[in-house]
Amino acid sequence: MKSGRWMSGLLFLWLSGTAAWSGVFQRGEVIAVEGMVRHVSASGRETAATNGTRLDFGDRLTTDEGARAQIRWADKTEFRLRELSSIQLLPPENSQPVLVELWHGAIYLFSRDQPRELGFRTSHAVGGTRGTEYELRVTKDETVVTLFDGHVEVSVLTNLLAKANLNSNGTITVSASGKISSAGLSISNLVQWWLYYPTVLDLKELQFTPGESAALEPALTTYRRGDVRAAREAFRRACPAPQHEGERILHAALRLASGEADEAETALSGLPRQSATDGLLRLIRAVTA
Repeated sequence: MKSGRWMSGLLFLWLSGTAAWSGVFQRGEVIAVEGMVRHVSASGRETAATNGTRLDFGDRLTTDEGARAQIRWADKTEFRLRELSSIQLLPPENSQPVLVELWHGAIYLFSRDQPRELGFRTSHAVGGTRGTEYELRVTKDETVVTLFDGHVEVSVLTNLLAKANLNSNGTITVSASGKISSAGLSISNLVQWWLYYPTVLDLKELQFTPGESAALEPALTTYRRGDVRAAREAFRRACPAPQHEGERILHAALRLASGEADEAETALSGLPRQSATDGLLRLIRAVTA
């Protein structure tokens, strides 16, 4: 069966509930946590997610500001959640297909083995994908599906006849007003913040008070080792609200090292020009040009 016909069939089955569905995903687990990630079970019990937290249909996972999470399902498919994101894996009911509901934020899905079939739903759109790598992002104004490998078909949630489909290397955008459009993309610009860039900041250029140096030592040590995830977590605990110049530059460097170029540029806003800020800004321009 051709992938386009399969996608149309997925949407039809979701609407009609007339065919059996063997769920792609089964029980999974959280394999990486950075910052505060909240797990709410299908029964409503909320706990802080940690490495090894088990997930099942109906569970919901939410990342706080500055937090990230990575999930691996039984079939080896993996999700990465960006900060301020919330997803729920909806259980199959009345023969309807399994759906990932993205309430807000962004997820990046990739499969190590073969293309995976998945339905998704947001406040603006419903769709289906067959592929190994794509991103789904939701704001109050729009839903954007960015496909790197595979096929996707998307319909406007309030008007299922309004739809678009594409193959690898493209985006589909559905606005809150119901407008749908598609376009090609430059992968290097759009996938960059899901990837971890090398640590580029020379910490010797930063100035800290003795107290700041002591508090930030775990973050500085792990940054020097190139362990960005551990450095960000240590920095978040030691300095949840960066104020001083050195703290803000380090915060920007950690954001950039996590691929969050826009947030890094915001963190540098208003700081005086110097070697450390100039180097970070040059890299930001390089990855967003």
